[in-house]
Amino acid sequence: MFLCTAAFPCCVTGWVAQNTGRSALRWGLASLVAYPCVNAVLRTHVRQQYGMVGSCPLDWCSALSCPLCAAVQQAAEVRYRRKVAPDMDRDSEY
Repeated sequence: MFLCTAAFPCCVTGWVAQNTGRSALRWGLASLVAYPCVNAVLRTHVRQQYGMVGSCPLDWCSALSCPLCAAVQQAAEVRYRRKVAPDMDRDSEY
């Protein structure tokens, strides 16, 4: 996963965005311009969607200190959540 993220960060960002109910194209293209910032905002969306513990400042610190590591974490979390609860979407009450 890390090698894929290192080679194609915009694709991984788009995949995470698409699998959390957002536009893959929009987020992927935006990551070409400002990858760490887009990564931080998407990380906050993922955390809030799945009810994960954390905060916006921590999301920004993670995304700015090592954007590739943060993207790999997001992709792994989304992949895990899709396996555990494939029917769960962002509009559910869970």
